[in-house]
Amino acid sequence: PCTALQRSPFVRDLHLSVGDWTFNLWKEGIISPLFTSPFAATMLTCGTWSPTRPAVIVVGKADGSIDVWDLMDRSHEPSMTVNITSASITSMQFTTTTNKQLLAVGDDQGTVHVMEVPRNLRRPANNEKSFTLNFFEREVKRVAYVQSREEVRKAEAAAREAAKNDSSADADKGNPEDDEEKLEAAFRAMESQFKEAMGIDVDEGEEGGEDQGDGH
Repeated sequence: PCTALQRSPFVRDLHLSVGDWTFNLWKEGIISPLFTSPFAATMLTCGTWSPTRPAVIVVGKADGSIDVWDLMDRSHEPSMTVNITSASITSMQFTTTTNKQLLAVGDDQGTVHVMEVPRNLRRPANNEKSFTLNFFEREVKRVAYVQSREEVRKAEAAAREAAKNDSSADADKGNPEDDEEKLEAAFRAMESQFKEAMGIDVDEGEEGGEDQGDGH
């Protein structure tokens, strides 16, 4: 289930969702996520954007730790993991003042843990917002390419299936003359079996038919 959904404070059409073992970044108007995190070893329970750094996301986990993702640093794994408590993390809230930034972390035992955010995680780089925008624009293009390739593959599969069905239909139709010959052969075989079961000599029956024809 989705346990967190939050809009980016820097990119208004970008959303963070957290659920199960991954978190996703979504852009309005696109049905697929722009970014999906690798599967975590434990369930993710909540998440939030940094209020001062566009590329930083903090995710809470069921084992009582939080993952700090700095997309300017890396995107295949969290840049930092901090153990907060032995209980499951349920909520997080940033508070920023002139001189420092605090992160309040709540757990499922009703305890709030307050920690000070390091300077490198609260002060943005000079080009961080433009980097973040470029990062997500690249992801938009990647998602569009993947979707277009999927549509092409579906069209190719449908064409192959249609061709297969047409070939099967042509094979079923066959040659009408051949079908008539097969029916005639089957009829004669059934006729022979019937005469044998009735004790009628096939040759005599045919000769008798010919004699009767001559008599007329």
